[in-house]
Amino acid sequence: MQAERRLKVRNILIAIAILVAAFGLLALAMMLRPAPPKKPVVDTTPLVEAQPLSAQDWRFEVQSQGSVRAKHETTLVTEVAGVVRELSPRFVAGGLFKKGDVLLRIDQRDYEVAVQQAKAALASAEARLAEERARAEVARREWESLYKEGRQPTDLALRKPFVAQAEAAIESAKADLAAAERKLERTIIRAPYDGMVRERRVDLGQYVNIGNPLGVIFATDKAEVRLPVTDTDLAFIDVQGIGQQLSTVEVRLLGTTAIDPGEWQAKLVRGEGVVDDLNRMHYFVAEVADPYGLKNKSKAPLKVGAFVDARITGRLVEAVYTVPRRLIRQNQQLLVVDAEQTLQFRQVELLRTDSERAYFKNGIQAGDQAVLTAMETPVAGTKVRLQNGSAEQPSATEVAP
Repeated sequence: MQAERRLKVRNILIAIAILVAAFGLLALAMMLRPAPPKKPVVDTTPLVEAQPLSAQDWRFEVQSQGSVRAKHETTLVTEVAGVVRELSPRFVAGGLFKKGDVLLRIDQRDYEVAVQQAKAALASAEARLAEERARAEVARREWESLYKEGRQPTDLALRKPFVAQAEAAIESAKADLAAAERKLERTIIRAPYDGMVRERRVDLGQYVNIGNPLGVIFATDKAEVRLPVTDTDLAFIDVQGIGQQLSTVEVRLLGTTAIDPGEWQAKLVRGEGVVDDLNRMHYFVAEVADPYGLKNKSKAPLKVGAFVDARITGRLVEAVYTVPRRLIRQNQQLLVVDAEQTLQFRQVELLRTDSERAYFKNGIQAGDQAVLTAMETPVAGTKVRLQNGSAEQPSATEVAP
């Protein structure tokens, strides 16, 4: 019995020794293992990109479109009847001509005969006047020889009515001669200005009556573009008043197709002074000098009928802020980072927006930067961090569209 008891005690002691050794080895291993690396502290403050805001003077630019048209366009009409005997080689569609050039001639023979007849009638009237004056002189002498007591002769006795009638006949004959010469002159159709032929409506040998159109021509010294402007854009154009010349307002015209590329300088010369009933637009007219580049050969031609984009130089507005258009929220609010690097909403006064940018005045405080990072539900007063390399504003020398 004692031997069994001793065996149990020995086994228990051995088990306890094993456990103590195991715990000792575990403690030693825990002491000898390397210390775990320390994790960096993560900053959960939102990181945003921001654009510095500074007020600058901006000259706005109003965009418009229009078709080029000739400033002077004329439909040539014959004032005499006859057969077309001569056509100038320049009197064709697209032909260029100078002021005074003969474009066509109508048969002159009948009108030359009429001039000769008018000259003969004038010569006859002049002879009749000479005869009547001679008779009047004879009548005066006879009266003086018969009536020496001082009786005054009547106008009829001195043949004054007949002399007046002969003088009137001369004036009438002169008028007939002048009319015949004008008709003869009108058989020659001359160009009233330097220009180009848009359309010819007659041909050689064709008989034309009085009032028949012969063709359409237009002047090439100047062209015009009629430009529509909205009520909003009108506020940015420096117009003085209705009917006044606006020649100080510069306009850039840009070709819209590969066929008519180029850029041309123009001036806003007048406003039409009415509002279109259909589209509620205000219309202005821009004028281009030498549109076909006839004087300046290096200049690309601006053809009549071409469609162009226009950039009208507008007013200079002081102290204007500009940001991407997408940053303007409802009720004209702008999300900014203030000088304390917290989010704030600023109420701004919008002046103008285009497809890319918004322009506004007021509402900005010192140190404010516009938040460029998209944020779904920003909360005013939230602390944020600024990303390195904030976006820059456009240069103040640029023109806002």
